[in-house]
Amino acid sequence: MIPYGDIPEKDRQIIKEILILESWLEKYKSGLPTLSIAKSMVCLAHDWYVVHMEEEGDRFLNKAEELCPGYFTAPISIQMKNDPEFRLLVRQMKDTLGWDFMIYLGLDSEQV
Repeated sequence: MIPYGDIPEKDRQIIKEILILESWLEKYKSGLPTLSIAKSMVCLAHDWYVVHMEEEGDRFLNKAEELCPGYFTAPISIQMKNDPEFRLLVRQMKDTLGWDFMIYLGLDSEQV
């Protein structure tokens, strides 16, 4: 993904970091637990939504669901219960287009 257009410097830094993390995940995902990777994908999706690149955020949410089918129906709820910071991150997505997409993928909005 190559960002284009008039992007604030702050967002450029976030994008650079997201791309580095994505590359790292792709390189090492075979040695990591599937649920941890899916959780990481949601975190990276959050960051894409923050910089208003919804297509990239959607791509990461799709990756999480493809990697762990049913992720948004139960595993994400368990992870939110066990990790308050992750729960906060998911809640922050209520203000993005990613919220409706996560619900579409199976997230129970009542549990967030």
